[in-house]
Amino acid sequence: WDAAAQAAWIGIDNTGSTNDLFISYDDEHHRLAIAAIPGLEDPNPKSAGVEHFAFTFETIDDLFAQYEKMSARGCKPYWTINHGFTLSAYYRDPEGNQVETQVDTLSLDDADAFMQGPLFAANPIGINVDFDVLIERRRNGATFAELTDYATAGQ
Repeated sequence: WDAAAQAAWIGIDNTGSTNDLFISYDDEHHRLAIAAIPGLEDPNPKSAGVEHFAFTFETIDDLFAQYEKMSARGCKPYWTINHGFTLSAYYRDPEGNQVETQVDTLSLDDADAFMQGPLFAANPIGINVDFDVLIERRRNGATFAELTDYATAGQ
């Protein structure tokens, strides 16, 4: 699941011996290590810890392709949203961890300015969107700017 969600590959698979798995999505030997050590208990979902992992795609088309790939595998996001500075799809992996796939909609400087501005102050979470609708709009010629415009998101 994790490799598919990240558009990644399994670099080292020791699940048959030491119960660990190393996943990468670039030239690095691993970006995520998963271990299933015998005797450990499942985490308490009400405990403090990591909120979510986020993986950024280079283009909106890459993000949409990943969404369609995951959907075809029966893995639909539980939340799709325009945060103003990212367009994001949130999934839960088999262990319940939250995984965000996203594309940046603003430069880092513009994102910082947005997060200090009135639109973000009025709604710091974002606006729910429907990726299927956005993908259809993209196929009908909508631009990146039209699909990610925060002022009209969700309409």
